[in-house]
Amino acid sequence: MYRALYPPVDPPLPGYGCPGAGKEKPTVRYGVPYRGSKNKIAQWVTSNLPAGETLIDLFAGGCAVTHAALLSGKWNHIVANDIGDAPQLFMDAVHGKYANEKRWISREDFHRLKDSDPYVSLCWSFGNNRRDYLYSKEIEPWKKALHYARVFGDTSLLREFGINSDGSSKDIKTNSEEYKRFYSQWLGCQAKHKMLHDLGHLERIKNLERLQNLERLQNLERLQNLGAIQKLEGLQMNYRDAQIPSNAVVYADPPYKRTNCTGYKCDFDHELFEKWLAEVPFMVVISEYEAPSGCVEVASAKKQSTMGAGNKGGSAIEKLFVQERFVEQYKQMMGRF
Repeated sequence: MYRALYPPVDPPLPGYGCPGAGKEKPTVRYGVPYRGSKNKIAQWVTSNLPAGETLIDLFAGGCAVTHAALLSGKWNHIVANDIGDAPQLFMDAVHGKYANEKRWISREDFHRLKDSDPYVSLCWSFGNNRRDYLYSKEIEPWKKALHYARVFGDTSLLREFGINSDGSSKDIKTNSEEYKRFYSQWLGCQAKHKMLHDLGHLERIKNLERLQNLERLQNLERLQNLGAIQKLEGLQMNYRDAQIPSNAVVYADPPYKRTNCTGYKCDFDHELFEKWLAEVPFMVVISEYEAPSGCVEVASAKKQSTMGAGNKGGSAIEKLFVQERFVEQYKQMMGRF
């Protein structure tokens, strides 16, 4: 029986709520907004993948690892594959499709478009769950007023709230008490006003989550300037149907076992995946919390989790595994003897 190749847990990842980690935020947000994204550990994952000609991100999801791989320079060809359409959103963003995106998507628009437009389903859904609209019915009119003020320069909806300003974050922060008063009066609940004295509720008033998601997509266009776009290929197929070139590095991030999968890939067949791992003639590096059958842990690190086993948040230990029969190959490719 093989043992883990390294000490049980690598040093905590900085800036992600890990014990002893710093408070700095990541300078890059990897991939597109996506439930279960590897954004927080994308660099760590790519650092533990062998270099080579081609990287296959087999369950690319929101393409966080694909994004980090493009920036790493370790591979000349990177394939982002997923049975879902999030990689297409990533590809479209890299090609600049959302550079001039300004739409306000209402609740009705969301339910009409979410099954055909990945931008709408991911960026306008609560927690990127692709099922529920981003805003509650109570807060939607307020967010729409902010959107029209900031995106279109139209402050007429804000004036209906009794506010004569541009609705910018700076103005809301400067005149926070006035905004809290108007906001709570509009909700028709003075108890709400008492709750709005802390910064968290002020953030709720001034934030436009949709614009934060859009800015993240628009920033992906910068990959064109790095020449990374020529390295990138997108596929949308079942992992078992993907054509794997010889000597390709294959990374698999399937839905985790015992994970809160509300609005996520709950129907994934883990037994079938493990059977596939046992049959394929090539090494696969797998992300999971628990070792798939016939696999051995090769790296681990603590991270902050909101989708961990037991459906609770908090600190989790992210792990990488390879099939037991490829352990020595992995060690050689990584230069770890």
